[in-house]
Amino acid sequence: MSVDHDSIKANDLLVEGKRLHDAGKYEEAVASYDKAIEIKPEFADVWNSKGEALRALKKYEEAIASYDKAIETDPKNADACVNKGFVLARKLHRHNDAIASFDKAIEIDPKNADAWNHKGNALYSLSRNDDAIVCYDKAIEIDLKQSVFWSNKGDTLLKLKKYEDAVTSYDKAIE
Repeated sequence: MSVDHDSIKANDLLVEGKRLHDAGKYEEAVASYDKAIEIKPEFADVWNSKGEALRALKKYEEAIASYDKAIETDPKNADACVNKGFVLARKLHRHNDAIASFDKAIEIDPKNADAWNHKGNALYSLSRNDDAIVCYDKAIEIDLKQSVFWSNKGDTLLKLKKYEDAVTSYDKAIE
C-alpha cells in the first residue's frame, strides 16, 4: 500500500491555514491554502477554506471565485454553495444569485438548515416574506434549537404585521 504524500502535505497545509484563519491571520491563511492548492488543485476543502479567508479580508469577488472552484472540484459541496450564497447576499447584495446558490446547497443536502435560513434571509431582503417564512420553517424543522432561525422568522412576521405570531417566534428564540 502506497502513501499519498501529496495528500498528506496538502492536508497539513489546510490544517495550518485553518489555524492561521482562527488566529485572524487571513493573509497567511490564504498563503497556506495557495501552497496546498499548488500540491493538490482538486482539494475542494482548501478552495472553500480559501474563500472563507478571502471573505474575512473583504475580497468578496475573489472569495466567490474560490467557492466556485470548490464547487467545480466537488459538485456535491453544499458548504461551498452556502458560503458563496452568503457572500452574494450579505456582502454584494446579489440576492437572486444568492438564492440560486442556496437552492443548489439544498438540492445537495435538503437537511442543511443554514442553507434554508440564509435563503430565507435573501428572500426577506427581496420582500418575498411569505417565501422567507417557508424557508425559516424548514430550517426550524431541521434544527429546533437555533434561536436565530426563530428570530429571523419573528422579524419577518413583524414585517407582515402578524404581531402575535412574531411574539411567539421571539419567545421560542429566547427559550
